[in-house]
Amino acid sequence: MLISSCQAKVRFKPYCVTSAITRLTGTIEPTTLLTLEENANAMLKQGERLVLRGLGHHEGPKAHLIPVPPRGGVPGKKFTLLTDQRVEPSGSGKLEILFCSDPPSRAGQSATLLSLNLDLSGGNAASPRLVCKSSYEDVINIPASNKNSKAAFDDAQPFSYFQYSLEDLTEYQFVAIVDKHEKATPGFLIAEFSDSSDSVIPTRVSLGRLLSAGLTILLPADRPMVTDIKVPALRSSLLAYKLKLNRQGCKPDSELFAPIVRQYISDPYESKFFVNVKAIDVNLHGVAPYMPPHIRENAAGIGVSFELWSDRSCSAPLQISLQVDVLGSLGRLAMRYRTVFAAFPLVIVAMVLRKQFRVYDQTGKKTTSTLTIWRSPYLLLCKGVFINFSESLELCIRSSLPLTFLGFSLLATTLATSKSVVTQGVQSSWQSNATETPIDYGKNDLLLGSQDTFFWFLVPLFGIISVGACVVVHYAATTIIYLLGLLRSTVAAQQGYIKHENGK
Repeated sequence: MLISSCQAKVRFKPYCVTSAITRLTGTIEPTTLLTLEENANAMLKQGERLVLRGLGHHEGPKAHLIPVPPRGGVPGKKFTLLTDQRVEPSGSGKLEILFCSDPPSRAGQSATLLSLNLDLSGGNAASPRLVCKSSYEDVINIPASNKNSKAAFDDAQPFSYFQYSLEDLTEYQFVAIVDKHEKATPGFLIAEFSDSSDSVIPTRVSLGRLLSAGLTILLPADRPMVTDIKVPALRSSLLAYKLKLNRQGCKPDSELFAPIVRQYISDPYESKFFVNVKAIDVNLHGVAPYMPPHIRENAAGIGVSFELWSDRSCSAPLQISLQVDVLGSLGRLAMRYRTVFAAFPLVIVAMVLRKQFRVYDQTGKKTTSTLTIWRSPYLLLCKGVFINFSESLELCIRSSLPLTFLGFSLLATTLATSKSVVTQGVQSSWQSNATETPIDYGKNDLLLGSQDTFFWFLVPLFGIISVGACVVVHYAATTIIYLLGLLRSTVAAQQGYIKHENGK
């Protein structure tokens, strides 16, 4: 499921998840007066996680209160909520997600100004009250995922997801989840506050290490519901990867939902959803050869992030492994550098022809110097030995081709490093004019078309593949010519035999 820009149109918002956390609009006044029933509503402890397996198991509406942590603790704390129920405007749905605080000193006046009165106390005037704001405007729909899900674009009802930073909830004391189902309804709801140190996992693996050994992350059993794994090294569109999830000792029937993975990159913006994840193919539109450079500095170094929704109900760790897909990467290389397989064989054939003529000239000089023309007059027509294609290719492989590919590799590396230095110098000279940005749109036009020096090995790799292609084409052409000659000689022999019989 490919999602374009999150700022396109409002009707695309339900399926648009950005890397930024949703913010409550501070100018919106409270709209709901929530009256609680004493000793009948669930108040969670600070830092406790709310998990509802099924809804409507209580007589009448039920409110679950999650206290908002105080400021000044661990920075980067956020609130996340995921449910398979549809969240509708305040007062019209069976599930209410409210952000509440204590009423002001003039409670009677504030109660009269609120448009919705949600009374769970049965008319008890002494019951505690809270003034609340509805979170309906901030709901984000993500694809539903269960053990039977196959694709993110299925017609199943999507999940409802909320995410807020703690800084946006400082004016509230509670998050209230009100279950208004009148009868038992299958479904789930998970809500929690989590720290960024647990929910955001930055990786410092290099691209070389990623290609050779891969990346393995083990998430503990008490992990947050939402985990964001950032892989800065994964930014090139030339490579394909395999992402695998291993739910150790966890049965699918014991989970409230199957894992959901969102693969996204900031520049150029790209977002994909994968449901019921066991193993997925990771492809991205990142840094590509022969493409103009990024307008913003360091945009290419952000890399790909994987946002993971997982259920920890079975209390089992989750292992994530990222490995390079060799066959998929070769296919992407062939697609991106398809013109190379026309240019390199042409260079190889030209060098083979050059070697053939050089051998012909050298053997011709030796022949005319050692033999006299009057003893062999036909040597005027055969001055030298013209070797065949395979022999000439073998001589080139032993001498000139390795040096040629080595020179191309060094040239590609030099161009990549020198371009970056020149770009830095040009940017410093343009600092005086802030209205224009110097961009060299032609700096990725030569050789490999990239400023990444890591891919220097592509030149010898393409050279080896091109040599193999030339050998295959040569032997295929030789075989075809041999078969055509054999066919011609057979037909000629049969015609001669028929004429001989007719002559008798």
